[in-house]
Amino acid sequence: MIAFQAGEEAVTLDLLPLIMAIAREGRLEEEMFLTTFLWEEAKHTEFFRRVLDEVLREQNDLHEGRSSSGGRDIFAHELPRTMNLLLTDPSPVNQARASVLYNMIVEGVLAETGYFSFARMLDEGNIMPGFRQGIGLIKRDESRHIAYGVFLISRLVAQDPDLWPVVEGRMHELYDAIARNQEQDGTPEVIRDYARQQFEKRLTRISRARTQSLEQVYHAAESEEAEAI
Repeated sequence: MIAFQAGEEAVTLDLLPLIMAIAREGRLEEEMFLTTFLWEEAKHTEFFRRVLDEVLREQNDLHEGRSSSGGRDIFAHELPRTMNLLLTDPSPVNQARASVLYNMIVEGVLAETGYFSFARMLDEGNIMPGFRQGIGLIKRDESRHIAYGVFLISRLVAQDPDLWPVVEGRMHELYDAIARNQEQDGTPEVIRDYARQQFEKRLTRISRARTQSLEQVYHAAESEEAEAI
């Protein structure tokens, strides 16, 4: 539980540089979405803190959860370093690398897989209905955040197809390291399969942008949003 709290706090803290980069480019619609994105991450942080304080009566330091998690280096070092680079160099390649790490890996592999596993355990035990409902709402938020990452990276690749090898290489590099840790830690196969399927689905979606126009990327995003609604 503390690891979830620490992770949500980390992504709340580290999102602002991306918002600033998008805002400086004058992309008002994306900036508006990202401000709701940040607010939702803050809600997730508060949710887990209240569960820890009011239900579990847990007062441990958040950083203990971060240091004991498999994604320690990502949360403590790689995520803030990659995101803060946008403050001084918000180039398309740095935006793509930031979104790969934040949206595709931290949210799309670590968080989504963690919530899938957590919800599965709670459902099987038929316990903590209020907490289960909260996890369900967080999963809904995270799916929108990941969808934005797919859109952002697709937009960048459509604008410059030469970014694709950078995106593909970085996604595989980060995912493969996590997959090795999952196998070593004895993560159940059903969880590992879920993580791999979600990862491959998004990688395939982004790869299409190499041959798409910007109009097609925007149309695909709108269609996916309408489907989700």
